[in-house]
Parts: sequence; C-alpha cells; structure tokens
Amino acid sequence: MRVRSLSTVLPAVAAVCIGCSAGVPTGTDTLPPTVLPALKPCSGIDCLVEKLPYRTVAFNAPRQMQLEETRRVALQIAPSEPVESLRAQVRAMVGDTGAVVDTARVRFARTMRATLEGQGFEITPKPEESIPVAVSATTPTDWVWEVTPHKTGNLILWLSLDAILSVDRRETPRVFRVFIREIPVTATWSQRTEMVVKSWWAQIIYVLGALALLGRALLALLRRWRRNAPA
Repeated sequence: MRVRSLSTVLPAVAAVCIGCSAGVPTGTDTLPPTVLPALKPCSGIDCLVEKLPYRTVAFNAPRQMQLEETRRVALQIAPSEPVESLRAQVRAMVGDTGAVVDTARVRFARTMRATLEGQGFEITPKPEESIPVAVSATTPTDWVWEVTPHKTGNLILWLSLDAILSVDRRETPRVFRVFIREIPVTATWSQRTEMVVKSWWAQIIYVLGALALLGRALLALLRRWRRNAPA
C-alpha cells in the first residue's frame, strides 16, 4: 500500500476545512426554501376593475369664461386613435380650432356614462339626464355639453366617467374622475352695471313695499282712532 506524503495531503485537508468554515454548501447541504408573501385574492368589483383595459380620452375645459357665455365641452374616448387626431376631433366638436384639449388614460368598459357637473353653471344635458351608452371597441365614442355660468367668481366644473359593471347580476357603476377644474368667471362693464342697477331696484322695491305696508297700518290705526274719538 502506497502512502502519500504529508506535503500532499495537508493542503487538501486545509482547503476542505476553509470551505466548511466559509459556509460553502457541500453535496449533502440544501438551501432553505424561499417563502413568498401570500397574495390576497381580489373579489367583487375590484377584480372586474383590474381586468378593464386602459383607453385614451380627450376633452376640453374652458380656462376662463364670461358671465352668461355659453361654451361647449366635449369628451371623446377611442381605442387606438393617435392623440393629435383625438384633439383635432374634439376641437371640431366644440367649434373652436384654438381650444386647449387635454388627454388622460382611463379604464374602459363596454357600457359607460359620462357626467359633467358644476356649481353656478347651467349644463345641458343636465347630469340627471345622463344615460349609459354602449362604447365601441373599434371606433371613437363622444359626448358634448353646453355650459353657461350664471354667476361670477371661481366656479368648479368636474367631469366623470362611469363604467357600468355587472356585480352579482346587478349593474353597478364604477366612477373614474376625468378632471376637476376651477374656472374664473368674469363680467363685462355693462354686465356689472346691469347687476348693480338690478340690485338697487330690488332694494328700492323692497323699501317701497315696506313703506306701503307701514302706511296701510298707520291708516288703519287713524280710522280706528276716529271711530272711537268722542263727538
């Protein structure tokens, strides 16, 4: 039997010991399993919303308005139209080639309802008259409103899209806010003068009405005093 010299055996033993001390896995070692966090399953309307694809919408909102001025606000949703094409179509719908048109990405459903609301505005069609419509997956779908402010100041206008989803066999709307815009509304000099005159006339009519009531009361007291006065 042939015995190796210590000069050849000791280096190999040292290498094995160094590997063991450094934590190098051997043929019999196994790595601990990786534990991943459990995913919470979605349920109800959340699952339906997550499955909805995104689409691009284009819309215009006035940056400022005059009192009693009527403007058009339009919204268009399209499956694959270029952004510039959407903007051009919205400008054509509102009849203003210089209108500022914004875009956004929103969830898309086969049935949707668009609602434009505001404080101090007359909006046609009215929010309660908004009805769900079938949205095409291949061609654009659009909505148009006419907006008229009836008072001055910073008025709020907001636009929302409702995706109509079927949850437990019931139609349930899921609201997606498109924009909330604060619109300064100003009045011309003639409009301000007219408002002041109307305010004055209202006050004058109120005062005259109060004086008339006071006069009638005094006249009634005078007649009563004359009837009861000694002859």
